[in-house]
Amino acid sequence: MERQVVHAVVPADGTPVQVNWLPAPPERIPGAVRCVCISDTHLQHRDLHSPLPLGDILIHCGDVLLESRKATVEDMCDLTDFNNWLGGLSHKHRLLVAGNHDGALQELRSLGVTRLLSHCTYLEDESIELESLKIHGSPLSAGTSPNAVFQSQSGYDEAKAIAAVPEGGGVNPPPCQSRQASKLRCEIFSHCQD
Repeated sequence: MERQVVHAVVPADGTPVQVNWLPAPPERIPGAVRCVCISDTHLQHRDLHSPLPLGDILIHCGDVLLESRKATVEDMCDLTDFNNWLGGLSHKHRLLVAGNHDGALQELRSLGVTRLLSHCTYLEDESIELESLKIHGSPLSAGTSPNAVFQSQSGYDEAKAIAAVPEGGGVNPPPCQSRQASKLRCEIFSHCQD
């Protein structure tokens, strides 16, 4: 599969975001923060094109696992392997937001995930400031897939998740909902289920 890179420039002055598809990352702009975003690896993280583009922040937007199910011993082994892989990457900061296939992460809850995945910061309806960026991560999934993790039918509080999104930044917010209701300068999300 040919590598495709989405290059998005989010100007600080509020002008529109510029998006380009490129065969490789552009040269680094001095003083700029480079975010490398991936998602939907479904246990295939070690098969990604190597090396991943260099950057300041690696953001995994969900679906580390293959199935939406209760946590199993196999899931714990898979997550340990994912953590070891993250630990070998050169990105200064590594963030993870769960996806609708990550049932084990929902069951482990934020504290359990944080203990298991020591080589990343796990964001579950939380915000963090890194490299001058305010980033909010929510695993909220608004799709209709039978993988209903982090949706209301799985006991997840969608209204609370949406209310927690601050002005300025988000990862994996509800991409299928109206963009007009969003308070974000830039949204990063995995595939839309609808």
